[in-house]
Amino acid sequence: MRCNSDKYRYKIRKATENNNVTKNGGASKANEYQDFRQCVIVHNKAIKFFEFLDNLNRKNYLIQIGLNMIGISITAFQTVVHLLEPDQAFRYCIFFAAQNFHLFILSLPGQVLVDYSLDLATNIYMSQWYQAPLEVQRLLRTMQIRCSKPCSLTAGGLYEMNIENFGMTFKTCMSYFTMLLSMKQ
Repeated sequence: MRCNSDKYRYKIRKATENNNVTKNGGASKANEYQDFRQCVIVHNKAIKFFEFLDNLNRKNYLIQIGLNMIGISITAFQTVVHLLEPDQAFRYCIFFAAQNFHLFILSLPGQVLVDYSLDLATNIYMSQWYQAPLEVQRLLRTMQIRCSKPCSLTAGGLYEMNIENFGMTFKTCMSYFTMLLSMKQ
């Protein structure tokens, strides 16, 4: 996926570098316009694919995130309960860390998607869009407006899958863990 992203990012920049990009220009001009047009088509297909992917996985992610958070809470409780048995407490701590790592791995693809989505808007802005014909500028502006709302995977529409939310969830789990630890003492 990274290779295609770089390829189309490059094509957008190259298509806007030449200020004579027109539909009716010479053979090379027509090829450049077609390259730009292909970037717009691929962008629309990518957005449709993202929407399909997000709708397909919303329930699955919700179940995984929900079970993971319940598991983290129960494991933290079990760790505190078995604090006087170091081997059991250590085992639960390792499981606690593994569940948090699983939550991180679930959140990572959403963050990558957000990063790529925002990166395209930046690359359109950094291109020489102002030198392109008005019809191309309008299409670029439409692409940029759509890119300013990043694509993000969600768990049932309740939990946005990204590193920021993972950090907040991890912090909340650690707060529950320290609260349970203080109640045990």
